[in-house]
Amino acid sequence: MSSFFYNCSSLKELNVKSFNTNKVTNFKNMFYNCKSLTDLQINHFNTDNANDMSYMFANCSNLEKIDISNFNTQQTTHMEYMFYNCSSLEKLDLNNFNTNNVLDISNMFNSCTNLLNLNFITLNTLKCTKYANVFDGCYKLTLIINVENCNNIINSIPEYINITNITFY
Repeated sequence: MSSFFYNCSSLKELNVKSFNTNKVTNFKNMFYNCKSLTDLQINHFNTDNANDMSYMFANCSNLEKIDISNFNTQQTTHMEYMFYNCSSLEKLDLNNFNTNNVLDISNMFNSCTNLLNLNFITLNTLKCTKYANVFDGCYKLTLIINVENCNNIINSIPEYINITNITFY
């Protein structure tokens, strides 16, 4: 499904409820630059086999709501620019995200200027080799993470971001 709706900048509504994504491995650029979309209902997507989600929602600047709470990202290795410039998003539910195998999260949330709270305690960047500018431009963000699993990126998180550390014993 790579680049499926790429650059559909005038697309205001989209019904993808009938999409069967059971065998999809590549979601790269799927909704890239769909800047007129405000709501995207894709919680039924089966992402069990997804290895690339890079740029999936990049530049969806008017996207206010997106339900990705059922996404399985266990096989995913690329999430770079995934939510880049989703400047109208205020919240995301990433509780099911598994980033244990992700190699590149650079610019993942860059320019998400209205993102308020991000509960990302499942974030694990220990295998990441590329993680530049992950949270740059997220001026309102409070980030909830387990710092132990993100040691390699802590110094690259801008100082204006409020970090709440959750430690598991």
